[in-house]
Amino acid sequence: LEWALSKLPSSSLRISVELETAAERWLGIMGTGISIVSGSIFVSFVTNTMANVTRSTIRNTQVLRSAQKYCRLHGIPYSYSIQIKRYIERERRRFEFGSHMQLLRELPDGMVRELFQEARSQTLHYHAFFKDVGLNNYSMEVDLCSEAVSEIYLLAGDVAFDAKKKGQGMYIMSDGLGIYQSSLMPACMPRRETDASVKPMINHILPAFLKIDTVTSAEPMPSQTLELGEHIAEPALWVKSWRHRGKFQALLDSRLLLVSAEDPFSVLQEHSEELVSAIVYARLFLHELNNPDRDSQVTDLPIVSRS
Repeated sequence: LEWALSKLPSSSLRISVELETAAERWLGIMGTGISIVSGSIFVSFVTNTMANVTRSTIRNTQVLRSAQKYCRLHGIPYSYSIQIKRYIERERRRFEFGSHMQLLRELPDGMVRELFQEARSQTLHYHAFFKDVGLNNYSMEVDLCSEAVSEIYLLAGDVAFDAKKKGQGMYIMSDGLGIYQSSLMPACMPRRETDASVKPMINHILPAFLKIDTVTSAEPMPSQTLELGEHIAEPALWVKSWRHRGKFQALLDSRLLLVSAEDPFSVLQEHSEELVSAIVYARLFLHELNNPDRDSQVTDLPIVSRS
């Protein structure tokens, strides 16, 4: 383009770019108008985004300064101000984790459904039953991932569920690390070795967020960690009004899939073959759950079949 323009004599440049016909003039007017509107929208979007970030930052700073001033006025230890600062940072990160879901809703419904299927089925397939029915029926899996499965974002120390609470569904780890604690678990239960890079972080997080006494207890609460692909609270899917038998919370910032305890059946009712598979699986699951020869108490952890 630069070479072509350089070949034009300066005396004829104005004549070459002059709009002569009505169509050329209208095209020029439309192009100018579109450029002005597009530029205005872009500038407005950038300005609003910067304004929102600035307002959020100012608000958080004001809350933190007010807390620090209150602590100084009443002689409260500075550690309380540090806790408030951590809380503000945690809530900001929690908002960032979930804010993109609102933007996805602006896409066409069909595109969003397929997007959820592509993203959530990867984690859902860690469960043998849902992998089997999903691979057999793509349409059912699209409906399941968009209507019966949701994403949950937990920050380190957040509690997903507590003992005696009614189960909302089954949780599958998509990312991060969680810990399950229950007095019904055997104290000598074998535990999986955690990656060496994670152990120092766990030792740092436990006292700060989980409020676990660092002093060695004579009878510590039995616990088990959950990593990528592992699930918990499956009985909530197959047992009506299931009550959790322990406490599950995040050790690190984590993302989980929640398979609702109610919605999967409304989806499966539209697919007779998969509904039959679900009924058979549920009966086998309950048979094993109620097995009187089980060596351990029933918890939210997956059932280990005997060889």
